[in-house]
Amino acid sequence: MTSGDPACAAARAIAAAVRAVPGVVDLTAGPGGAAATYGPGERVVGIVLEPAGDGWTGAARLVVAASGLRETAAMAQEAAINAARSAGIGIGRFDVYVDDVLTEARPP
Repeated sequence: MTSGDPACAAARAIAAAVRAVPGVVDLTAGPGGAAATYGPGERVVGIVLEPAGDGWTGAARLVVAASGLRETAAMAQEAAINAARSAGIGIGRFDVYVDDVLTEARPP
């Protein structure tokens, strides 16, 4: 279910863009399980968007493959910023946190 909340819509777009980055295995709610964007009846896990002045700040919490870790994080950040802008959200800052690194491939 989607709430119609513009921040949640942007968070869904960002989540899809970040998950499409090679090396990103998944998004995570982070330590404590609270990293998400919340809307009426909706929670987009792993993407945090918060209003900041005349724009927004954001963050993604990732599980990544061990190879190319820095490149993966940089590409995830770029994908997130582009997706936010395409969704009409002006991002002033977007952080990427790597919460877990997988050294073995997961079965499909």
